[in-house]
Amino acid sequence: MKNNEATIFMFIASVIIGILISLNINFKREPGKYFLSANQYQDAINTKNDLLKDISGLKEQYTDLNQKITGYIYGGKSESAKYQQINAELKKNQLITGTSDVEGPGIEIFLDDGSIGQNMNPMNPIIHYYDMANIINDLKTAGAEAISVNGQRIISTSYVECSGDYLLINGVQIAAPFYIDAIGNKEVLQTYMTSPDSYMIRFLDPSRSIHNEITQMDSVKITAYHDVLKTSHLKEKK
Repeated sequence: MKNNEATIFMFIASVIIGILISLNINFKREPGKYFLSANQYQDAINTKNDLLKDISGLKEQYTDLNQKITGYIYGGKSESAKYQQINAELKKNQLITGTSDVEGPGIEIFLDDGSIGQNMNPMNPIIHYYDMANIINDLKTAGAEAISVNGQRIISTSYVECSGDYLLINGVQIAAPFYIDAIGNKEVLQTYMTSPDSYMIRFLDPSRSIHNEITQMDSVKITAYHDVLKTSHLKEKK
């Protein structure tokens, strides 16, 4: 009886192994071929290049952090020197997160609601929350390093919502006219924001009669984000 059970078990095991092997056999002996359109191929190349840049950046960041840690532990620096280095790193991170006042060249965008004509949609001249969100996204795409709207600093967790006759940014109500400050390469910023690919060109359709002006500035001052950064769901990856 035991021999029969063993034989049945071996038979079933052999059948299962055979099925698994057959599923993994490429009978055509050729790799799968996929045909991409020109746009898909270009998108794939761009994605590959972006990933390679990310990998290179992470490697540089790892090397930099590893050198700093090694310096802290084995560098033989005084406590004062270590404090100064850590403080410099903290200030750098504050620049990146938007929690410090900053200054630099850039542009200022002035926007105000248009007037309502007899043959116009009453809502058309109004600057909506999605208009502001798209303009902010365009500035980021153009390389803006810091952005504020009527004094409200735009950080990674900032959002724009509608609140009646106001816009809501970082939970604060703001109303037109809007002054959007952006720090970065002022020529590049203005060129991008006035290019056919930008949202502003579509947004500033003459039928909307939106009042607007873009000014290049040698010095733009943007204040820090003063609210508490919420990290209740963030945990260090183990």
